[in-house]
Amino acid sequence: MGIIKRTTQLGQRDVEIGHKRVYTPNTLDRTLKSSGWEIVKREGIFLKPLSNEQMEIWPEQVLEQLLVVGQRIPHMCAHLYRLCSN
Repeated sequence: MGIIKRTTQLGQRDVEIGHKRVYTPNTLDRTLKSSGWEIVKREGIFLKPLSNEQMEIWPEQVLEQLLVVGQRIPHMCAHLYRLCSN
């Protein structure tokens, strides 16, 4: 869409609200492992094909299904989480 140059670049809104970095699934895993964590479970939350502003007019049902689809393709999600143990 040309909004950002690379997927790890912080957008203007990210900077405004204090985000410090953007992780890919691989960089998140490497950071956790190098910090001594064992990754027990990997998941993604919410497939986000467009900006928040573009999606805010979508029906709630569509947004709910983006959550469902995101569980099937976690590497494509807007938000990642890891369940870890040490």
